[in-house]
Amino acid sequence: MSPVRVSGSPSGLLLLHKGMLLAASLAGLWLIGATAGTRLVVVLAAYALLNLLLGLGLVRYTRRAAAWYLLSYSLDYLLILYLLFATGGFSSPFWPLLAFQPLLPALYLSWPLLSWAGAFLAGPIYLLALVWHGGSLAFLSDPLFLVRYTVLFLGAIAATLAATHLQSIRRREHALRETLATREAELEAQTQRLQRTAEDLGGRVLQLRSLQEVARALASTLDLPETLQVLVDRIATLAGVHYAAIALLDQDNTCLQGVAASGPAPDTIREFRVSLTLPDMEQLATGNIVTSRESRGLGFARLAELWGLDTFLCLPLVLRGRPLGALYLGDERPDFDTSRQRQLLDSFSYFAAAAVENAQLYQAVADKSRELETILAGIGDGVLVVDAELRLVLMNPVAARVFALDGEPPAGVPISLVVPHEEFLALLADVQARPGDAVIREVELQPTGSERRRTYQALATPLLVGTNLQGIATVLRDITSQKELERMKSNFLSVVSHELKTPLHSIKGFVDIILMGKTGEVSEIQRDFLETVKQQTGHLQRMIDDLLEFSRLESGRVSLRLQPVDIPVVIEAVIDKLTPLADSAEVTLVNRAPDDLPTISADPWRLEQVVTNLVDNAIKFSPPHGEVVINAEDRGDCIQVSVKDNGIGIAADEIDRIFDRFYQIDGGVNRLYKGTGLGLTICRHIVEHHGGRIWAESERGRGATLIFTIPKHLHPADVGALDFTTLPEDQRLESGG
Repeated sequence: MSPVRVSGSPSGLLLLHKGMLLAASLAGLWLIGATAGTRLVVVLAAYALLNLLLGLGLVRYTRRAAAWYLLSYSLDYLLILYLLFATGGFSSPFWPLLAFQPLLPALYLSWPLLSWAGAFLAGPIYLLALVWHGGSLAFLSDPLFLVRYTVLFLGAIAATLAATHLQSIRRREHALRETLATREAELEAQTQRLQRTAEDLGGRVLQLRSLQEVARALASTLDLPETLQVLVDRIATLAGVHYAAIALLDQDNTCLQGVAASGPAPDTIREFRVSLTLPDMEQLATGNIVTSRESRGLGFARLAELWGLDTFLCLPLVLRGRPLGALYLGDERPDFDTSRQRQLLDSFSYFAAAAVENAQLYQAVADKSRELETILAGIGDGVLVVDAELRLVLMNPVAARVFALDGEPPAGVPISLVVPHEEFLALLADVQARPGDAVIREVELQPTGSERRRTYQALATPLLVGTNLQGIATVLRDITSQKELERMKSNFLSVVSHELKTPLHSIKGFVDIILMGKTGEVSEIQRDFLETVKQQTGHLQRMIDDLLEFSRLESGRVSLRLQPVDIPVVIEAVIDKLTPLADSAEVTLVNRAPDDLPTISADPWRLEQVVTNLVDNAIKFSPPHGEVVINAEDRGDCIQVSVKDNGIGIAADEIDRIFDRFYQIDGGVNRLYKGTGLGLTICRHIVEHHGGRIWAESERGRGATLIFTIPKHLHPADVGALDFTTLPEDQRLESGG
């Protein structure tokens, strides 16, 4: 037997069922006009009393509900049986109750077997009542009995089907109610979760709004003291505490020094200085909030002396794993530390660490900026810095005076509006277009307070991050006096060289006349002395020629004249010219230049001058019985010429200086190798004005090789006057010349 399932309120529906049965009984007795006897009254009262007791038992003993309902159902059929017996048997009007009895329990029970049992018991109970009343089975032949029995049976079946359908509805209703109850419970649980989530979100929103207000307050300043004071004031308000302070690590990261506080007597925090132990540093590095109940370190004891409190919170300020300091909170209430508040404090501590670092970085940058401004204001050169778009970033007072400005212009202004100087702007544009190397040029300007234009050397250096141009820094140095000295020196050399050349020609001419014997016979000793005079006169002549050539080149009065040139012919002519000098020095000249080199466009006389200077230099530094090798080869877009000797060589620290003016490898007063130190300088400028390059390769004691290249195709528009004061227009500052 399956357990009884109850629909609705079981006690109320049960009483309704019993009340309907009693009402039907009384109504039937009234219709037939029967006078209720004492026995019938007792039976009805007993039925009512028993059902009352069953109802009470059902309420109290719910675990035996099936037994109570079955007993109650049985009482119903006993009452109907008695009513049929007491009211005339076959003539009793109560027989229809047997047809409706299976339907009534369906109002409150979901037990189909009970309804079907009642349906099949209706006929036998009616038959039993008639036999009990009449004492015989004579009524079986009565057609009315058969009709009633058939109606009773069909009515019971119909009532049972109705009851079954009703019970099915009740079961579905019950299932729906259970589903609804489950859904309501789930909905209630979800509602509670949503309420908790909404409360959490509300708290988070309030926290974010509080942090936003802090951010808004910090956005108004990057000053470190103001930032620290804003932080302690805000955290005291957010946490609802009376005391808040911030302490920062010193430069050695060994002590915490109080720097700002909020609450009574905030200046006392300056007295807060605590040396940190290793456990203290480990606690700070974790970034976790520490309470005075968990630790007595981190300066809690000192705070207790200053604030007179026992309960504190320490919020480590940690950013990217690096401790910066700590925030301290204190209050008279020992329970001000809550879990929700800790979430806010964790967020605030990270936010505060970022704000402190930004303020510290800003202060460091501001200090460096003031230091740089002081340095720039004190130096004698003009300094001007622009960004990648040629907008002004910085200009020191000297640069402002150089460009004749009334004051230092504001940053961010296009430099073309500040400095309308075409040569200077062209310099910046050149560096902006090719930001590889620094560019140096000379510009003429008339600064404030000067009555004439002055010459400045402008060194423009690109500021690169990787390969990206971030700006250009230009240094302007006044070289007017230097240029004047160079001009005076050049004039002096020119005058002296010309003045020396005239008597030198006379000396050389008279020595040649004496050696020719036109003044009389010359002895061997006299001839030897005269040959020495002639040799030294020739050496002096070459020195004077170098000085004159240097003077002409430096003044820019010499221009290249391009013609078709065969390098092998130039080399052969130089060897023919210098063979006597090489023979006198016991040095062999070796020509290894091939005859099939292509013809190039160059100045033949200047190119011969370069080869002559290099070979003459090699002969001078070669030992007796040495060898000077001249070679040339085709390098694709240029011809490369080299002159190699096996002389004393060049030290590594001097190899980049041998092309400087007047530089001598043997620079002493009693040096063995004489000369002006201008030969290689002249070579360098001739080669570079041809668009080529010259350099040296050597080791000390192993000879030297001087190499230069000349482009094959050079156009007249690409060359100009030779000028020692400046390099070619597109020459960049490179190491090694």
